[in-house]
Amino acid sequence: MSAVITPQARQDLVEILRRIQDDNPLAAEKMAEEFIKKFRLLSAFPGIGTAQKNSDLGVLPVKHNYRVHYRVPPPELRIERVVHVARNWSGEGLPA
Repeated sequence: MSAVITPQARQDLVEILRRIQDDNPLAAEKMAEEFIKKFRLLSAFPGIGTAQKNSDLGVLPVKHNYRVHYRVPPPELRIERVVHVARNWSGEGLPA
């Protein structure tokens, strides 16, 4: 299945990786690789995430600290947001 990363999710990734890079450039590089690996896995197996309550979003954890929020309307997977767990983001504000 093809995957699309929304502009908001792309911005989330840029912000996350910049914060990590400020402290540890090597860790930022490894984290970027981990996100790519998870996106590919999700694209191949879109059912591996967990459905969110009262939403059409799925969630896939990345390294315990991040959550990828996505939708799977055919014919493509849409990665909507990438959020740190400390933000406790509910998925509000996404287009239906």
